Amino acid sequence: SPDVSKPAVVADPTKGVKLDASLVAQPFREEIKAKVQAMKQAGMEPPLLVGLLANKDPAARKYAEWTGKACRADGLRYELRT
Repeated sequence: SPDVSKPAVVADPTKGVKLDASLVAQPFREEIKAKVQAMKQAGMEPPLLVGLLANKDPAARKYAEWTGKACRADGLRYELRT
């Protein structure tokens, strides 16, 4: 969950506006979790997101791993393919 000790929006006239994206994402993620839970209770498997790595870039692999972590946290299945 978001760190409520930090401000959600920080405005600096010389740098622009910084927004905590986790606060924007939170209601959508909660909706996904609820729908996935309802699917499980109805005897269905949760959706599967398949990540495809097209090259050996370590940054791309790390991004894909973080995507998998987020999916699993929300109850979605995730599979990384190379």
